[in-house]
Amino acid sequence: MLVSENEEALTWPGFPALLRLRELRLVTSVLPVLNTSPGLRIQWQHRMDTLRHGDTTTHCSTYQ
Repeated sequence: MLVSENEEALTWPGFPALLRLRELRLVTSVLPVLNTSPGLRIQWQHRMDTLRHGDTTTHCSTYQ
């Protein structure tokens, strides 16, 4: 990410896209083991729903 010395990374226009890419990576990283735990599936569904709806205000917990 190229950000000038005087520009905060959080205000960089491309920052929201990087956040969505990060969330996509987190959502897809558990696909191979998704059916091993009902709790994991619930957390995954919550993350997937927020990603689909472009929800940037909801905080997700780490996968357990």
